[in-house]
Amino acid sequence: MRREKIKNFKLNAEMLGKASYFLPRAVQPWHRSDVQMRIEQFCLGGAKITATDRHRVIRFIDPGSDYSGPALSLESVGYPLSKFTKECRKIKSSVEKLQGYALFKPDSGKVALNGKTFKFDFNRDEYHDIDKLLEGITKNTKRNLPLFNTSYITSVRHCILAEERKYIDEFGTRNGRKPNVAFSHFTMDKTANAALGSIFFSKYAILAIMPYGPTTHEENLLSRIKYISGKETNPFVLAVIQKECGGIFTKFNLSK
Repeated sequence: MRREKIKNFKLNAEMLGKASYFLPRAVQPWHRSDVQMRIEQFCLGGAKITATDRHRVIRFIDPGSDYSGPALSLESVGYPLSKFTKECRKIKSSVEKLQGYALFKPDSGKVALNGKTFKFDFNRDEYHDIDKLLEGITKNTKRNLPLFNTSYITSVRHCILAEERKYIDEFGTRNGRKPNVAFSHFTMDKTANAALGSIFFSKYAILAIMPYGPTTHEENLLSRIKYISGKETNPFVLAVIQKECGGIFTKFNLSK
């Protein structure tokens, strides 16, 4: 059976460059699929760009792409970073104006960007079932939250495009702005002590960061104090806790 031909297509190079930050830095030979970015047609038009290091999952939606499938995985030529990937990380794109897009030519194995031509490789092998993974996420509604891992901060900035930081005011002046990112904690386990992950939504991307391990929510000072006071049955000890941990903590009803 003859495989469906992949037509030439364009993809947002900035999205590809930012997605590359979510590929693993070191990969075992039997996990070569981990150094691939998955390209799929989006149901409302355009393309989905997905990358994961098995702990973080990033998915960009590129409405400006003319990709029509079938699904394929872009492989890095010259792992860990190819010349093309490095070029993508320099790009500041505009989805609306279709600026900063790379033109892929699957038949020749070449991609054009910024007047330069690069080599690229791809395959159609099976990839991690990211859709199934994201479907298993349940929003956390509890008050107890884990401390932020500092890597979250650097991860989140890679899901924001350059155009989300700029706008033109009524006088034609270009001004910087702070992009909006929605955020929530989630769990993939219905048990009471399930570790919490974090999920972020920017204008064009979804970023999910999985829990690092079997942690509990009593990892920050406020949660620990609430946990201890909740377990304490001696009213005198509880009174000492309330006194010693006064100030701002008293606003959080430690005795409940």
